[in-house]
Amino acid sequence: ETPFDGIRCGNLFATQLLGSVLVLNPPFMKYLLTLLGAEPKLAFEDAVWEMYRNRLAECQKTATHRLDP
Repeated sequence: ETPFDGIRCGNLFATQLLGSVLVLNPPFMKYLLTLLGAEPKLAFEDAVWEMYRNRLAECQKTATHRLDP
């Protein structure tokens, strides 16, 4: 048992999730693009980052606890 969701083994990322994880998480998308050797440039990057920051702020505002590694 662990409080964390998912695993990473080498270049395999596995988790159970709902939604568009790459669109909703631009830092992770840029990280994956870098691993693939691609330029980490996102379409509509300014808008994507603004939505990410808004979503993150909303999650932090409603969070009831924090899991530390």
